[in-house]
Amino acid sequence: MKEIILRITKYVFLIICILEFIAIQTNEIEIRTFYITNLIVYLIVIAIIIVKYVQIRENHAQSIHLTVLIICTIFCTYLLIKDNSLKKQMTILEIINIYCLGIDVFRCICIKIKIITINTTIELMTIFNNLTKKRIKGKNILILISRLNNGGAERTAVNLAENLAKKYNVTILSYYPKTKQDYPLNNIEHIVIEGKELSLIRKIKKIKKQRKINYCISFCTNSNFLNIASRYRENVIVSIRNFLSLSEANKIDYKKNKKISKYADKIIAVSKAVEQDEIENFHVEKEKITTIENFYEKEKIEKQINSENTLNEKEEEIFKNHKVIITSGRLEYQKAQGNLIRAFKEVVNKNNSIKLIIIGQGKLEQELKLLIKELQLENNVFLLGFKTNPYQYLKKADVFILPSLYEGMSNVVLEAMACGLPIIATDSKGGNREIIAPNKKEEYGVLIPVPIYNISSTDKISSEEKQMAQAILEMVENEQLREHYKQQSLKRIQDFSKDKIMKKWYKIIES
Repeated sequence: MKEIILRITKYVFLIICILEFIAIQTNEIEIRTFYITNLIVYLIVIAIIIVKYVQIRENHAQSIHLTVLIICTIFCTYLLIKDNSLKKQMTILEIINIYCLGIDVFRCICIKIKIITINTTIELMTIFNNLTKKRIKGKNILILISRLNNGGAERTAVNLAENLAKKYNVTILSYYPKTKQDYPLNNIEHIVIEGKELSLIRKIKKIKKQRKINYCISFCTNSNFLNIASRYRENVIVSIRNFLSLSEANKIDYKKNKKISKYADKIIAVSKAVEQDEIENFHVEKEKITTIENFYEKEKIEKQINSENTLNEKEEEIFKNHKVIITSGRLEYQKAQGNLIRAFKEVVNKNNSIKLIIIGQGKLEQELKLLIKELQLENNVFLLGFKTNPYQYLKKADVFILPSLYEGMSNVVLEAMACGLPIIATDSKGGNREIIAPNKKEEYGVLIPVPIYNISSTDKISSEEKQMAQAILEMVENEQLREHYKQQSLKRIQDFSKDKIMKKWYKIIES
């Protein structure tokens, strides 16, 4: 509703600005009336944008727009006080108005055109595929994912491919050639292509046709869309990895997911919460969707734990004679590491010997480093970047914490459980509760309230962050509690064994 109000307001103000511009040139507007009108316009638009600002904090175009409007407001106020009647200044001010609002309106129109193009593409592809509905027989499987670096979906795709390859012909196809491959493949062909959306659709369809693919499994929204749009005669299976109704995905991705939900042959949700989200918010038919959780590979994890030590001397020093809290994930809004660091300031105030390690990389890295510096936590909080072998760090740590605002189902929670770590996690929408409290009772870890996202060093600590800090202190200082949840983690992880989860995948493919 806020977006609709903001859009209508911008359209109205754009028309006002154009009319005022014409009035200035024809001398048919009083100067004081002009300044007052513009001042009201600026203040209303600024107020609307600030109300929305939590959602657009990473939208540079909106941030620039807001900055220009504030400057114009100050300038307009100055001219109003001075009662400056120079026509040239009025004209410049009005041109800035038209530019700011016009660019925004033009961007909205472009988005609409792209959404219509996406809808038309999928509709045409679906009509064509209905005319050629005969499916190719065989068990040639294509795994479609954007890249193989730094992410839970990427790790899951590789694990799934390696296990499916024991029974079927499996190929992995990705389409970001310039990204580093963090997850090695064992005897599986990996094809890398590149191009813009329509070019990718043609290339993927060609590969499906040449290799006689009869099952294409895709991961994440953009890959799922490409899978649907490039359909040849294969069964299209899409994997939904996140709680999409709460994610930061833009309007185009949201529309794509609605089309994906409509045209996929089978939808795999990573948790029951994600399945329910798809049914309620994307109108997916219950018969079309099923839940298959992530799995862990005991042998692979143990092999990496026992492999050559990857920790450097500085990292080893962190673990010496200290209790260490660890978290892992992309450094971005969803993962809420900023809230964790703010809460950890409270922990350090009460116990200065406790350390926090954050594994992962992402666009918030510099902001998190600044937060650590401003809170004077350089000796207690350490950003170690992405690690291809995180298990050696997990095994050495004492407690794992996941502060996410929402999750599909966290791979890293399962990996931490497999390493025997007690778990603290937010009771966010998604799979956390399903892992930790499947019977409503918190028997496999500790659930804490979801914080309101905050990365400021000056804001007062919230009640949710205080509870996060308290949960950390209790787990660190109570050895009996820590040992209890360690054993519970090792017990719970058995429900996510490779054999149990792969049976569900085989059932989908064999049906």
